[in-house]
Order: sequence, then structure tokens, then C-alpha cells
Amino acid sequence: MLTRYDKILAAALSLLCILSVGLFFTGENQSKVIVTVDNKQVAALPLNRDGEKVITTPYGTNTVTVKDGKCTVTHTDCKNLICQKTAAISRYGESIVCAPHHLVAEVR
Repeated sequence: MLTRYDKILAAALSLLCILSVGLFFTGENQSKVIVTVDNKQVAALPLNRDGEKVITTPYGTNTVTVKDGKCTVTHTDCKNLICQKTAAISRYGESIVCAPHHLVAEVR
């Protein structure tokens, strides 16, 4: 037989589960790509909206593109093109780095 406190505990745990599931699903929609150059933020692009940003720095130019919830570097004028060849990012903590241009695009 459940006591009054057992029922309160069960209700509190149920509410906590519902809230955590809600936060999990809404957190994905609010993810954005933060672009930094020399550790200074130069752009923020939401992953839930397609867009493109040309980043011009003293080191060169990169085009950061968001499409279908994924971010890529679609153009760069550096010599090695590693950032342009890097796979699309969409999950928290993933990043694309262009070392010659001191550029980092990271999902946060």
C-alpha cells in the first residue's frame, strides 16, 4: 500500500521526467552555430533557419552555410581547403576549423 509520501514522490518524479523530455526536444531547435575568429565571436547562425554568412578576416574569407539543420563551410580562399572538405555539423560540440584563417564554427 502506498503512503501519502510515496504518492507525492511518484508525482514529483513523473513531473521531472516530463519536463526533462520537453527540454530535450526544445533544446535541439535552439541550437546555433557560433563562428569565432581569434576567439572573438563574429557570427551566430541558428540551425533551424537556412542561411549563409560570408566571414572576411585579415587572414582570408570563408562562407559558412546552414541548410536543412546542418552547417558547412561552402567556400574558402585558404590553400588546403580542409574546412571546406569537413563533413556538415549539427550536434552540440561539433566544430569546423579553418586554421589558416583562425576561424572556428561550433554548434552550441
